[in-house]
Amino acid sequence: MCQVFEVSGNTHYDWLDRKPSRLSRENEGLKAEINELYQLSNGRLGSPKLTMELRYRGFQVSRPRVDKLIKQLGVQSISCHKFRVMTTDSNHACIPSDNLLDRDFTASELGKKWVSDLAYVSTLQGWLYLIIIMNLFGQRIIGWAISETMEAILHDKYRFQNDHWKPLCKPI
Repeated sequence: MCQVFEVSGNTHYDWLDRKPSRLSRENEGLKAEINELYQLSNGRLGSPKLTMELRYRGFQVSRPRVDKLIKQLGVQSISCHKFRVMTTDSNHACIPSDNLLDRDFTASELGKKWVSDLAYVSTLQGWLYLIIIMNLFGQRIIGWAISETMEAILHDKYRFQNDHWKPLCKPI
C-alpha cells in the first residue's frame, strides 16, 4: 500500500500512531454536546440556536463550525411553520354586511357605536376564541367572552346576560 501511495513505511506507521490533534479532540467534544442538545430539544434546534446554547455553556464556537459538525453528525433540525388561522372565505354565496361605520371610529354619545373583534388564542389544551366589544365613545372595553368553539361565541356575542359574557361595566 505504501508503494501505491508513494510514501515510506515510517511515514505510514507514524500516521497510524499519531494522536488526534487539539482541534479534532475539541470537535469530538462539541459533537457530544451538540448531540445532547439536539436530543434535549427533540431535534428542534438548528445551528444558530445550538451555537448560542454552546456559547452559553462556555464553548467558543462559530455558527459555520457548528453547522459543519451538525452535517458530520448527520442530524437535521425539524422546522415547523407557525400555524396560521385562515378565516376569510371569499367563495360563498352570503351577502357581506354593510359598512355602517365607514372607518369613522369617533362617537359623539355613549353607546352609539360599538365595535367588536375576534381573536384566536393558542393554549396547551387547544385554541380558544376571544371576542371583545368596545364602546367607541370612551374607547373602553365593555365586555368580553371566551369559548372553545367559534360558533358558540358568535351565537351569543350580543347577549350580555349569557354566562359566557363578562361585562366590565353596566350595559346601556
